[in-house]
Amino acid sequence: MTSVKSLYFIIAIATKKHSSPLLLFQLITTIFIIFQMTRIYMYLSLARKMVFQDGSIQESCGDLILCSGGTSDRIDYYIVNVLTKQWFLLPRTPLENNTHFMSTSERVGFLIEPSFVDNAPCQYLVLRFISWGDSKFSIHVFSSKKGNWTRMVVTSPRNLNMLTRRTSIVACGRMFYTFTYERNDVVDCVLAFDPFTNDPAQFLSVIDFPPEARDKPCLTCKLGVCGGRLRFAQIVLLPSRYLYPCISIWELEDDYRIGKWTLVHQRVPTDTVFRVPALATKWVSVLTFHPYNEDLICFLVGNDHIVYNIQADKVESSTLTSLFEKSLDVHWYQLPAIGGQHPFELKAWIRAVEHSYLLLVVHILLIQDVVELVAPAMLSLLCGFAYRDRNGFYS
Repeated sequence: MTSVKSLYFIIAIATKKHSSPLLLFQLITTIFIIFQMTRIYMYLSLARKMVFQDGSIQESCGDLILCSGGTSDRIDYYIVNVLTKQWFLLPRTPLENNTHFMSTSERVGFLIEPSFVDNAPCQYLVLRFISWGDSKFSIHVFSSKKGNWTRMVVTSPRNLNMLTRRTSIVACGRMFYTFTYERNDVVDCVLAFDPFTNDPAQFLSVIDFPPEARDKPCLTCKLGVCGGRLRFAQIVLLPSRYLYPCISIWELEDDYRIGKWTLVHQRVPTDTVFRVPALATKWVSVLTFHPYNEDLICFLVGNDHIVYNIQADKVESSTLTSLFEKSLDVHWYQLPAIGGQHPFELKAWIRAVEHSYLLLVVHILLIQDVVELVAPAMLSLLCGFAYRDRNGFYS
């Protein structure tokens, strides 16, 4: 059903915004690409069932996907190339004595090392971050160049409270990043990891958020990448009868060691789609930044995906049926559920597979130069399958 919905959403957005003579050709090209990617999606689904026991897809980078499976005290990692359908099993991860913390506090990052040599073999890194409570954590780094894991125990310069342990690891350039909370709803700093350094003193850096961001209790925060730069989104609710979010977007300067942030956007959306019910504290969250367009951000508002142009204060696309053409015969609420379940109630591994599948579709669309036709639709779709944990936070 998801593939049908994806195709319907693309056609709906395309026919709404484009009427050029090349529209039919572009649509046929897009449908063909999606058909090919659906085959890859089915391959991933089947392979997951055959190889993994309670497995999941962790991260993706380029055409590579990082998967994991195993028990709470021993996890196997696989690198999957969905284009060549090749699987590579990483060596066993180092043993940890703190298995309780592993099961609740492990996070994973994945990056491909940039290469400036033509036809050079792909080098990638996997980073495991395992908290040992509030003061220490383990770091496991796998390098495809070295072919093994290295392990270190680090004393955290900042408190790793329970909320901090749920923030994701973000890869940007040659670095990994995550952020910490000072208390429940107030952020503290960014932790930057340099996996390529041989100097332990240079491995971990602390980047403080600007005072304007640290002093505000926030509804939700998101660390991500746009145009190769690290960005931080913060949503603060304004007090009123109907709550409207104030969205602030900060960007880190190229030299992360300086720790200078620039406020690139700050906006209170005027569209009523962003209006938050008084009792719905988790109503709005940032799913991701557009990888290239600095003005586009994808939100989850309730159960709907909104692609919002923060510069123009305009909703570019959405899964809300009210934003589609009234003449369309099929509506989202008329599409059948799977096994009696709403799509958003499907298991997390399905969402993760579809997330990577759709991410790759967008990557192919960018190569095929049809991104202007389908990017807003596909962006909101690929963002929509983010994993919601039991406490309602998004990774």
